[in-house]
Amino acid sequence: MTLPFDAPARGRSPRRAQFRLVLRRGVAIVPDQGQPRASPTQSEDPEAPMDTYSRTLAPRFAQLLAQRESELRAILRPIGEVAVQGPGAQEREVLDFKDMAVEETQSVVDEAKADHALEELELVLAARRRLADQSYGECLDCGEPIDLRRLVAMPATRFCTACQDVHEHGRAIEARRFANHAGKSRP
Repeated sequence: MTLPFDAPARGRSPRRAQFRLVLRRGVAIVPDQGQPRASPTQSEDPEAPMDTYSRTLAPRFAQLLAQRESELRAILRPIGEVAVQGPGAQEREVLDFKDMAVEETQSVVDEAKADHALEELELVLAARRRLADQSYGECLDCGEPIDLRRLVAMPATRFCTACQDVHEHGRAIEARRFANHAGKSRP
């Protein structure tokens, strides 16, 4: 299975490189050398397509999800420590308006990062529960298998590509409705 991958070259426009998804004792993405080989992506069951998740890959995905959970908790840990210390925990002599503006901007950025990390952590924990109950790799909406390439790219994903498109389209419509409603309420 070959995946296109855009990799920017130094000082040049992005170039096209080919990568091959190799499934043997887990998941790895390696550069395609363009040499014909016996396909290592063939499963032991010749009828099972390798573009879908199989339970034999569970340990590798469990490892990926555990690693991502650890990364997200590391992001959230310092933010939680600052919240416990409170805003006056760091002593300062004098703050001018410029320092206060920088601090406020950083605070907003940190809060957005924390919100994003918390949302992703919830998705990772839910994916780990699906791994445990052996429903991992199935779309939560339609029940169809999620493409393996999608799972490799986003191990915590809940939906197949088609259902994800429906969800994103629905959010876009809601955002437009909100924007239109907000625009009408102004004098």
